Amino acid sequence: MKKGLLVGMTVFLISLSAIVMASDNGNMLSKEEGAAHQFMEGLSSDTVQVSKLQSIMAPQIAAKVNDKWIVATQQALKNKFGTQKEIKFASYQRANQGDFVIYMASYEKAPVVRIVFQFDGKDDVQIQSFAYSIVNKPTAPVPATK
Repeated sequence: MKKGLLVGMTVFLISLSAIVMASDNGNMLSKEEGAAHQFMEGLSSDTVQVSKLQSIMAPQIAAKVNDKWIVATQQALKNKFGTQKEIKFASYQRANQGDFVIYMASYEKAPVVRIVFQFDGKDDVQIQSFAYSIVNKPTAPVPATK
């Protein structure tokens, strides 16, 4: 009876600690995902508040963000990818160097685009860097010749 109680308490304590650790990750993901959405909405909107975008970016990036930068970035995205069709959350990764929030999007000219946001992993939730990249379909391997 005592062994069963001891095993039951051990399992309960381990489960409780796992739930608490997951809740920290969930809170941070929620904040970082909100910043990423705010950024993507800012770049897809016709009326963008520069101060709103600057508030979610690291100081070294925020210093470069102005009306000209936004228009140039919007134009570059439109030229390279076309009109956005859909976007979906793909992955959340935590690392020592920071957190990564990854989305997969579909555009008019590029069927699959990976959008990666890097955060510093701290509570202030600032975008450290971001990248849009086309995901190419894998090509069939060339058969070996004898």
